[in-house]
Amino acid sequence: MISHAPHIAVVSMAGIFPGTSDNQRFITHILEKKQHIIQVPAHRWVAPVNKMVGASVCPDRAVSDRAGLITDFHFDPTGLDMDDAFLSMLDPVHHLVLTAGQTACRECHLPKDLKQRTGVILAAIALPTDTASAFSRELLCARNPRPTSPSDALACAMVSGPAAILARALRLTAGSYTLDA
Repeated sequence: MISHAPHIAVVSMAGIFPGTSDNQRFITHILEKKQHIIQVPAHRWVAPVNKMVGASVCPDRAVSDRAGLITDFHFDPTGLDMDDAFLSMLDPVHHLVLTAGQTACRECHLPKDLKQRTGVILAAIALPTDTASAFSRELLCARNPRPTSPSDALACAMVSGPAAILARALRLTAGSYTLDA
């Protein structure tokens, strides 16, 4: 049987993790059994942490007051081919994706002529995000919620939004996909 599937090469990897945004340091932390699980800060959830944690599994409750949180991330849009005003209204999850994607492309030394043959494939983003949660709270709980706009929808777009935005920001034109399994 002859396969006509296109050849795929993974030539770089980048990520942002609790405690580091460097792949090698992340692996070193794992090998050295360093953990970056912290107490959930009081401001992290919409309700006091002690009210959100229960001893058993329960809808809308956590079973622990500890989490692996990214606490020291600062988004830098330098080098992205997108309007700064547009980038500033995106959810922090988009900023994480853009930063990791930009790092991965920089580290594989992707020449301009290959960008038209390069695409983006991301895993599905865990929901809810901060922006989607705030938007939902306002829409459902405000006495007189403000009218929604296309920018509200874009800021909360999590299914295919991050992959498409990353491809556009890096001028990668071979498609963008989000896989959910």
